Amino acid sequence: MKLLLAHLIRLHGPPLRTMQQNTDINCHILNTIIMKQIFLFLFAVTSIFSCKKDKSSKCYSETGKGRIIGYHPCADFVQANKIYGAGFVIELDKATSKDTLVSFQIPEGLFSFKPEYIDGSYSSYLFKPEIQNLFKINFKYKIAGDNEKTNIICNGMVNTAWYDAAIRNREIFVSCISKQ
Repeated sequence: MKLLLAHLIRLHGPPLRTMQQNTDINCHILNTIIMKQIFLFLFAVTSIFSCKKDKSSKCYSETGKGRIIGYHPCADFVQANKIYGAGFVIELDKATSKDTLVSFQIPEGLFSFKPEYIDGSYSSYLFKPEIQNLFKINFKYKIAGDNEKTNIICNGMVNTAWYDAAIRNREIFVSCISKQ
């Protein structure tokens, strides 16, 4: 009997599907297509709106001039971070007074910073005094809000007391920077 049934299926093809089976298959195919479209839509939206915005692409409203006098003791300019992104201490010249701030947006290639410019003591964050006047700059800036500041994790061996006292947790975003 089994042989006869197998022979008949081979000759005439598989038995016809019922209406319910066809409906189930069509629903499955439709669900798959809809899920793919939803996934592609979500992927496109995420790709478009998740890009980081470049803070240096526009000129900020405040104009400043000053000089780069030092570096963040825990994010100093090493070859690995290729200058951009290193924390540089800027002395902002405010006509009657000077203010000390940090910025992590000095573009690569603006100046040539050399390791011998560093004072050398573990607690120092300033360039040697005779070097500081080499790095005069004009720029536009914006003071960073508390939620925009760059946080650097520092090795416990590095003394940041003098740096922290001078900077007082003030960071600026710079744009449209040029040499003086």
